[in-house]
Amino acid sequence: MKLIMKNHTKKTYSIYFYLIYFFILSSQINAQNSNWAVYDTSNSGLPDNTVFTVGIDKNQNIWAGTWKGGIAFFDRNEWKVYNKKNSKLPIDYVYSILIVDDTKWFGTFGGGVLKLEDDNWQLFNTNNSGLPGNTIYSIAAEENGKIWFGTWEGGTAGFDGKNWEVYSYRKSKLPGAKVPSLIVDKDNWKWFGTTGGLCKFRDSVWVNDEEMNFESSTLSVYSLEVSAKNSIWVGLKFGGLANYNGKEWRYYTSKNSGLPSDKVYGIAVENENKIWIATNSQGLAKFEDGIWTVYNSKNSGLPHDYLYSVTIDKFNNKWIGTLLGGLAVFNETGLVEINK
Repeated sequence: MKLIMKNHTKKTYSIYFYLIYFFILSSQINAQNSNWAVYDTSNSGLPDNTVFTVGIDKNQNIWAGTWKGGIAFFDRNEWKVYNKKNSKLPIDYVYSILIVDDTKWFGTFGGGVLKLEDDNWQLFNTNNSGLPGNTIYSIAAEENGKIWFGTWEGGTAGFDGKNWEVYSYRKSKLPGAKVPSLIVDKDNWKWFGTTGGLCKFRDSVWVNDEEMNFESSTLSVYSLEVSAKNSIWVGLKFGGLANYNGKEWRYYTSKNSGLPSDKVYGIAVENENKIWIATNSQGLAKFEDGIWTVYNSKNSGLPHDYLYSVTIDKFNNKWIGTLLGGLAVFNETGLVEINK
């Protein structure tokens, strides 16, 4: 009888132990899930698992450019896909997106740029406009509404709605024909990140990397971002991260900082002291008040470590475009207004 009671007590303790363990594990999983969400072709209307870029409109709707699935629109409840078959999109490879007020610009990989305004689509390419190339790496806007395009093969061009202003590698001081990144700062300087180096341009004045004392071991500038206080962040294809505060440059690499990879493909500024970096091999990095935190597929809900972009919505959710991993969303304090 005592033996039976003893065994029964052991079984009871074992059950309690496993219940407690299960509760703790479940709590950890729920905590992780409350911070991360992943949309892919198996669980959502996302048409392709490689997401190059994300644009967010004034209603906080998501517009994702995919590698071969066209444009994915997500209103946080339902998905809608725009592709070559059901829209005027000339090709299903969408590399860049810019949203200004109610106007969306979609840069494609080989098909030019498509403008969407009030349900009206308008295509611009090398055949019907002054666009110097049909692969649109980057898009940015001036405050006056003028749009700038960085192309794969033809340099850059500005468009004011009527006239085109084109600057090629051979006929201007642009240091490279390929322009993967482009921003307009608070002083209306256009910053061009090319495969041949960095430069800026305003009112017919060009300033090259040497003149602005920018030093880098690699020339390819793959991402650019500007903060509210006009601090410039530069992401290099193989050279890490650089920051210009208006007076001096600071450089961050995997050797001298907590940056996990020197391949920086995307940058987002949450505030002056909090920067998010999408690397193309080692996941997502946060740089806040001098402290680095890395999120990857091993220690977080990130589905893939090869990233293309990171974009922040008004709820501070980070929308992360990945290679083959779909579209990931992350918020340190818990996802807000996300239908998982």
